[in-house]
Amino acid sequence: MNLGELFTKDVVTAAQSEPISEVAEKMAKRHVGTVVITDKQTPVGIVTDRDIALAVAARSVSRRDPVSRIMTFPVTTISHKEGILAATRLMRADASRRLPIVDDERRVIGLVSVDDLLVLLGIEIGNLTEAIAPEVEAAVVHRRRPAAAVV
Repeated sequence: MNLGELFTKDVVTAAQSEPISEVAEKMAKRHVGTVVITDKQTPVGIVTDRDIALAVAARSVSRRDPVSRIMTFPVTTISHKEGILAATRLMRADASRRLPIVDDERRVIGLVSVDDLLVLLGIEIGNLTEAIAPEVEAAVVHRRRPAAAVV
């Protein structure tokens, strides 16, 4: 399955010119920790609740400043046609925890995070465990049988 089928969802976006305070309010209202910064629906940056907290509290950035001042850019994106393996490789290569998913016109249509992938992979490992459980149980029973006496 491709990422577009697995993770397409309503992504919270903001313009580069939006004040940091408005972006933080969007996060609070939508219960998310990440906002994709776009220019005409094309991702140009990304900002997290942690970015906002550190900028405002530790670097004395004003809440009225545009979010472009603190966003991470350029943002690495991934095509909706790609799969989980491509996402994990890209995250590792880019040292990123989130990837905006884009359509063929590079418009943001979703977001995949390390946490999303870990949940999905955990489910898949569980499925594989169930599939091989009878074989594992048979092997354990076989090993427990006492050896036949040699006469």
